[in-house]
Parts: sequence; structure tokens; C-alpha cells
Amino acid sequence: EVYLGNGTDFVTHTCVGAEYLDPSDITATGLVAKFEFDGNLVDSTGLQTAVATGTLEYKTGKFGSSVKTDGATNYIDLGFKAMRDDYRTPYGISMFIKVDTHIDDVDGIMVQGYLGTSGGYNLLNFTSTDKLTYRELDQTYGGEAAIVDTIPFPTGEFVHVVLSRTSAGVVSLYVNERLVGTQTAVQGVSDNFNTSIGTMLYYTSAKRAIEMDHLEVYTRELTIGDISNLYNAGKTRIPHNQTFTPTFACSKDNT
Repeated sequence: EVYLGNGTDFVTHTCVGAEYLDPSDITATGLVAKFEFDGNLVDSTGLQTAVATGTLEYKTGKFGSSVKTDGATNYIDLGFKAMRDDYRTPYGISMFIKVDTHIDDVDGIMVQGYLGTSGGYNLLNFTSTDKLTYRELDQTYGGEAAIVDTIPFPTGEFVHVVLSRTSAGVVSLYVNERLVGTQTAVQGVSDNFNTSIGTMLYYTSAKRAIEMDHLEVYTRELTIGDISNLYNAGKTRIPHNQTFTPTFACSKDNT
């Protein structure tokens, strides 16, 4: 309702022009990869070339379609280092993830590096108790940064997950706008591995399938406003870059 300012009258109004806000409407400053997984691995920025290992499955996603990996032999090499080598180099990663069932084992969502090498790894994965965790570890110098959620990851729905790192090396993990935790890395991770999704590369015995939709990678940390906008993408709202003209309906009895 809108108050008319005359002491008594209000009007009800309906806004015409509302539509779904796509993640594409979010500011693209620093955007270096955007995979929508609409039946392919195309990066709409044109900057990256992802490669599939094994056979991927495309499902009904949060926006269009999503890509399904099996956690072991069917996964994706993004073709670049999304998490950046130098721990003082900012990045922001936004994705929607869906897990149908948990299998009570350690499984990978996103990894850069390889456990057992001198370079170390950056790893977003599930713990054996179905909680989301993120780790940065340099095998040579130590300095592990670890964030572990206290709440089991939801099943049967797309969940918004964000990783963001500042120039001071502070990494933050968010789940549906909720800050899971922060940690500061003290060493970088240096290796020859690109970032992969749907795998842990070195650990193939567990096969927790995940679906992923709208993966976006930025060369800057994501602000609280960025994260909120990305999380709320898909909900009915007025796009930030459009205007609209409301229609009004009123009568003397204020209905």
C-alpha cells in the first residue's frame, strides 16, 4: 500500500515489469569466467576453455540446466587457476551446488593442486560428516588455512556457495549468504594444476555426485553486496539495471 498523505487514504499498487534477476545482471567487474552449464562447458566471457574428463550429465538446474559430476572419474578441468597461486592475490568464486544424497565420506567439489606434491592444494570439499570445508595447504612450507562448517550441507536443493579471498590472504566461505568462517593463509600454493570441479583428483574411492550451476570467477574479493545479489539471483525482483512504471488501483474505500 502507498499512503497518499491526506490523513486517511491509501492505495494498493501492483508493480508491472518485475522479472527474474539472472546472475548475469550482477556487476562484471573482475569477472574472468562464467560457466552457465546450459548443455555445454562454454565460458561466456570467452576467456577460459574448460575440458571434461569422462562423461558429464546435464540436468534441470537453478537457471536453465546444470552439470552433474560423479566425484571421481567424471569431472571438469576449468582450464585455469581460479583460486590463484599467491595467497595474497584476491579472488571471488560464486556457484550453486546441489547434492541429492550424502554418502558419509570425504568428497571434492573444487580443487586446485594435488595432495602429496610439494606444491600443495586449495580444496573445497565435504567432510565425512557431510559438512562443507575449505582448505589451503602448502606442502613445502605448511601454513594450512581451514574453514569447516558446523551444519551439514542441505540435500535436494541448489545451495549458493561463495569463496572470497582478500589481498591480505583472508579467505571467507559463505553458504546461502551465511558466513561459515574465515581463515588466513600464510603461504601460497604453487603447482601446475588448473582448478577442477567435481573431483579431488587424488582420491577417487568416494563418489558423491554433485550438480553445479552458474559458476562465476572474479579476480577480486566479493563484497557482502555482491554475495547478496548473487544469492538472490532467480528470485522475482526488479533488475538493478532497469526501471519500471507501476500501475495503481484505488477506490475511496481504500481497496
